[in-house]
Amino acid sequence: MLDPYAKIAEVDPSVQRKLSESLELRAADQEMRTLVTSYLSRLNWSEGMEILEVGCGTGAITRLLAQGPGVRKVTGIDPSAIFIEKANELGEQECVEFVVGDGRELPFADQSFDVVVFHTVLGHVPSPEHFLLEAKSVLKKGGQIAIFDGDYAMRSVAIGEDDPIQACVEIMKKHNTQNPWLVRQLPAMLAAAGFTAIESASHPYLGKNPDYLLNYIERGADRLADLGRITKQTAAALKEEAHQRVRDGRFFGLFPFMSFLAISE
Repeated sequence: MLDPYAKIAEVDPSVQRKLSESLELRAADQEMRTLVTSYLSRLNWSEGMEILEVGCGTGAITRLLAQGPGVRKVTGIDPSAIFIEKANELGEQECVEFVVGDGRELPFADQSFDVVVFHTVLGHVPSPEHFLLEAKSVLKKGGQIAIFDGDYAMRSVAIGEDDPIQACVEIMKKHNTQNPWLVRQLPAMLAAAGFTAIESASHPYLGKNPDYLLNYIERGADRLADLGRITKQTAAALKEEAHQRVRDGRFFGLFPFMSFLAISE
């Protein structure tokens, strides 16, 4: 199966529920929260602002955005009804609303929002340029777009040459993203969509608490087995090797991310 997030509403419900657990696991990681807080702090926060998060998943970032200074309302939209159901279970802020919908055809009036956020979304969708144009249409003049996504091409857990654990990451690069090079192309995409004052920053994630990276490796091992590249026994051995490295203090993981802020004119 290719990137499940690309057509998440069509994915088996049991898989969607498993992915929802992975989303919350990543969001709860303190190192990841530090990276997220770092890029969101660069927004121009103002009194009464309304924010839209496209591809909100289970709403972890939507809930965080609602805590920003001066925020009047945050709307999270996602095509997965299962993700939105989970988001509603977890969301308690009065200023938060979750909607089932598609970022390719946003069900909102033009110039409705002060900020649009794409958090680890554009790397999973075909034709991200279309999503940027939709975002621009619902942004007010002078509104901000914020994007946070992985530099998938640089992800590594290898601790030496020909490290077999790296195969779990490589298969996820191919099957868990539409374009591993997306973040390197985003400045040109944003400019073409009519955004200006484009700023970027890098955010290295080192997996100091390796739970999220172990989850990623395990999913990659399962993917290799599902594709018939390795046996289930080999997949189990790769998972155990990753956990043993953690126990021995030999584990390494580097997942670089980049953030982009730009203005809608």
